[in-house]
Amino acid sequence: LHESWHAPLADQLASPQMAALKAYLLAERAAGKSIFPKGSEWFRALDLTPLDQVRVVILGQDPYHGPGQVVAVTGPRVRLLAAAAADGAATAGP
Repeated sequence: LHESWHAPLADQLASPQMAALKAYLLAERAAGKSIFPKGSEWFRALDLTPLDQVRVVILGQDPYHGPGQVVAVTGPRVRLLAAAAADGAATAGP
């Protein structure tokens, strides 16, 4: 994660739910199942986008099911797709 996300997401990343999800994904991978995207890309949008650059939040699920498929970042410079809005609350607008 970009360093600007560390404090705002600290509680969520340290939560029992996140630990359980990570353990599940690692166990599935250890059992020989393919997990997409690869672990280093799970939070890629947050790696590429500092919190103060977030203007729009789009929540969704991409159906990754094979290698080489697109990741949840768009454009020449990532400006969309983050897990939290800069002010802590997503707002709808034009």
